[in-house]
Amino acid sequence: MKSYEFAHVVLYKILNDSLSFNLAIILASKDKKLLPDEKRLGLTLAGSTLRHFLSLDFVATKKLNIKDLDLRINSLLYLDNKFFVKKLDDNCILDYIKSSVERHEIDANFDEIKAQLEAVDTLIPTDFEQTNSYYQALRFNCPKWIVDMWRKHFGENVTYKQLKANTKPSSSFVSFYYDSSDLSTNNDFEKTDYDNVYKYVGKEALRKSHELIENYCFAYKPVFEHCFKEVDLDPLRGTALYLEYMSPVVLRLSKLLNGSSFDCICGNNPTFNKVNAELEKFKIDTSKVQRYEAKASSIITCISKPVHTFIVMPQSSNLTLLKNDPDYFLKFKQDQLDSIIESELLSLVEASNLVEENGQLIYIIETMNKKESLNVINTFLNEHKDFTLLKHHQYFSFERDESTLYYAILVKKSGTN
Repeated sequence: MKSYEFAHVVLYKILNDSLSFNLAIILASKDKKLLPDEKRLGLTLAGSTLRHFLSLDFVATKKLNIKDLDLRINSLLYLDNKFFVKKLDDNCILDYIKSSVERHEIDANFDEIKAQLEAVDTLIPTDFEQTNSYYQALRFNCPKWIVDMWRKHFGENVTYKQLKANTKPSSSFVSFYYDSSDLSTNNDFEKTDYDNVYKYVGKEALRKSHELIENYCFAYKPVFEHCFKEVDLDPLRGTALYLEYMSPVVLRLSKLLNGSSFDCICGNNPTFNKVNAELEKFKIDTSKVQRYEAKASSIITCISKPVHTFIVMPQSSNLTLLKNDPDYFLKFKQDQLDSIIESELLSLVEASNLVEENGQLIYIIETMNKKESLNVINTFLNEHKDFTLLKHHQYFSFERDESTLYYAILVKKSGTN
């Protein structure tokens, strides 16, 4: 049962030590020496438990009233194996539960816990209405406050489709930095409607593909192409990009500008380092990408004169990660929103000072929250009458490009500098 013990350690490091899923895996791998198949099963069990966490935990903590963390994790794993993974012997897991009760001297009766776990025949109470936000939170493993917010902002129909889409595996897309003409005979990549953007359909994971390993291509979201289609990129009049996390937009922008120079301002040191690493990896002439490390409040110190196009990509609530990151719903807290929104608005305001007349200010966030999208734009426009809104749009995971993203294109009026 090494696989089970590995899954338990991963979950313990996440729930007790507040580590990310990936870091928990790395540390658990050092603690437990497993064969590849054992580790694979352990990862499956831990990942599945996280992806069904809210409904599993509802049973463990609300119905069975389990408070001890070790016993709680064992109960979560038992229930997930019972309803979803179905690879391990239930009796073996019950032995771990019995050991947990005895080891921690918990004021609980093992026989009662065993009987309660074995009697569980559904994770969500049958008397919950399926249109109820609490039901949807449990069913789709999404915090209720997010479900309520989405229903308020976008309506019940859009919210339901987004929640459902978040439970489905994501497709992988790439963009080739160099010539991709030889892909006509490569069945691992399907051409999309976007120039030089392909859907990966290979049997192995994208990270194992020859093309990605050899740096012929990079992971990319085609939804960005909708934005670039509308953006006025004029190499002769200047382009700048401010970002607070590493995004493939850096590489795509370099490609779209055909080697013309642009400014790239990184809002923190990790982003600065990652941008440098990606440019080096793809052998991009770094003299064409002027890189700076500066917070939003210091953007003006990096660029000597206004540019025609300024793209702003601040850190957001990043709710797009609810689809791909199994523990994101545990990491992101509602009380973080106010400071995030304040920072998003600040980055937009500071960048606006470096946009020339008739130039464009583009705001991009990978999330689904009107407080961060339309409200930020409206607040900015109310305070900056020298800008007008040209176009904006919210994309959802249930749409063709399978991505959650909002963008807005603002234009600076003439005669305002």
